[in-house]
Amino acid sequence: MAEWVMRCAAKIKPFWQSEAKWWTGLGFVFGFVFACTPHAVAPLGTGCAAAFFMAGQPLGALIGSLCGAWIAASYPQTLALLLYAIGVCIVYARGKAIRAADKLLLLCVCWSAALPLFYFGHPDLLMTGLANLSLSLCAAVCMAGGIRATRSLLQRRVPAVSSQLALWLCCALLLYALTPLQYEKFSLPSAAACLFILLSACMQGVETVAVGVLLASACVLGGAGTEFAGSLAFCALGVAGARALGKWGIAGALVVCAFLMSSFITPALRLAEASTAACVFVCLPRRFLRALSVDAAERARTEAELALSALRGQLMDAANVLREAAPLFESADGFAQRQMLAVSNALISLSQGRAAARRRYDVAIGAAAIPKAGSHETGDSMGMRQIDGKLALLLSDGMGSGHAAHGESAAAIALFGDLLSIGFALAEALECVNRLLMRRAADADMFATMDALLFDLSKGRAQFIKYGAPPSYILRGGSVHTLYAEALPAGIVKEARPALHEAALQRGDTVVLMTDGAYEALGAELTRSLLEDVGGANTADDAAQALLARAREKSGADDMSVIVARIA
Repeated sequence: MAEWVMRCAAKIKPFWQSEAKWWTGLGFVFGFVFACTPHAVAPLGTGCAAAFFMAGQPLGALIGSLCGAWIAASYPQTLALLLYAIGVCIVYARGKAIRAADKLLLLCVCWSAALPLFYFGHPDLLMTGLANLSLSLCAAVCMAGGIRATRSLLQRRVPAVSSQLALWLCCALLLYALTPLQYEKFSLPSAAACLFILLSACMQGVETVAVGVLLASACVLGGAGTEFAGSLAFCALGVAGARALGKWGIAGALVVCAFLMSSFITPALRLAEASTAACVFVCLPRRFLRALSVDAAERARTEAELALSALRGQLMDAANVLREAAPLFESADGFAQRQMLAVSNALISLSQGRAAARRRYDVAIGAAAIPKAGSHETGDSMGMRQIDGKLALLLSDGMGSGHAAHGESAAAIALFGDLLSIGFALAEALECVNRLLMRRAADADMFATMDALLFDLSKGRAQFIKYGAPPSYILRGGSVHTLYAEALPAGIVKEARPALHEAALQRGDTVVLMTDGAYEALGAELTRSLLEDVGGANTADDAAQALLARAREKSGADDMSVIVARIA
């Protein structure tokens, strides 16, 4: 016997420690209350059982509904619930999940089986039975949505609009079920309606008026007078206006409105009912009311911040793993270790976030390109990126012309821009581009030049990066300044390193980048062309088009590309 008790305790313990016990108890209470409703058309117990079955917790609701229906002598509902309980047992015995629509279909079949026994004696009875069936299905859908909304609120998530509507419909059904519990001096449904209005004021704001009208309509259907409905709607309006005053202000507004209504309208909402609801509301945990009072936008923002914080933690963990694993990847020149550490640093940078610096400079950009004579595709590639308050202008010239050359230059531009975007340091990004082009050139002798400008839009500092590219030019005050240094193109040898220049740019400066084709075509006239075609142009785009047209007049022996950037 003791061993059997221990086995039973071992099976019950996981259930008792989980939240399922709360939903089972809640289902029992609601099922009992709904099934006890004495109204002629009120099969709410079956709807409650189906709703909790759709939510995955049917046991408590089924037992409570059966007990309530039997006590209320609602034999059609009792039979439908017995059949539904058998169907639920069969579903769980098979161990196969079924859709929510199938659970509703099962409810429809169970009610249909009860119709011939209780509702076929007279046409009026048949209509009552069909109304019971329809209302049962409607109640099941509404209560299932209310359960979803309740779970979302308990998890501090924003319920969907449809779930919020279903939640207030469930409250209206509960008031309809509680309507008989009225006494000469006190009405439990009225007090419950007041409490629902207070909670709605925390959650909905102005929409509380609509909720009050809905709840009042449910009470009227249950037998309350129209004066009560008007009083409840007036109280909802007053409570909605006091939302900014906190829970004490909301509760006080309800009591004041109820006092006014009970003083001038008889019968109306009694002061005792409103005071009881206000006391219960004030005693609710502040954390619960704070969760309700956060509006949808703020709650969504809080969820996004929590998700972002979790993502940043995962990025930091990944960065630490890569940093620990980097020494395991041994190579003769240490390239693999450097790249893994670069990835780790990039992940750390992403996890810490990047504060946007104040932008003090604007850049107008113009670009123009043309393939060499007789070719349909240029071997040059151009790109632009905005990275952490910096503007990156990228220009690459693949060896030769045509599709193959364009593939090399496009690969260099894309990889370099992507690496900078995710937070790679400049040195590691350039080394990775060089190795990539070397790998692509293993089967074919291919390489590419790369010309890049990184301009800090807040400080005005510029970095010029050149992998075998021709000079860059800065036009300032009618003068042309040249930036150039010898460097091998990317993709030839592992030891290839780019030439780096730094300069402080000013408003009114114009920067010109070009490929070898345009540079060689302009030749001795390059400085004059820069002053006339670029300096005299209205826009950066006009400047790029004019400079390329001048180069095209001189020669068409190679692909030509030009980028013009004006600082403002």
